[in-house]
Amino acid sequence: MLDAICEKLDLQSSALVFLDYEFKPGEIKKIEADLIQRSVKQQPTSIADVAALVRTVRPSLTTHAATSIAEQLVAGFQAESRFSILTGK
Repeated sequence: MLDAICEKLDLQSSALVFLDYEFKPGEIKKIEADLIQRSVKQQPTSIADVAALVRTVRPSLTTHAATSIAEQLVAGFQAESRFSILTGK
């Protein structure tokens, strides 16, 4: 239901992505901690970089699945104005 509401309103949220894919709090913290470190270093970060982060916490994911999740996360983070280092490419 929440997915349908967000889709209808064209809302993108990293929290919803994490919820949809049942990420555990520790997995979320690991991904966000890495993105914070990259932000402090002002290190541009691509979708492929985020996909690699996703695979560090979920090594069983295929590259395609991790990339799909990463694309959604980047869109959510950008909509939330978080992690300006994300290039979206």
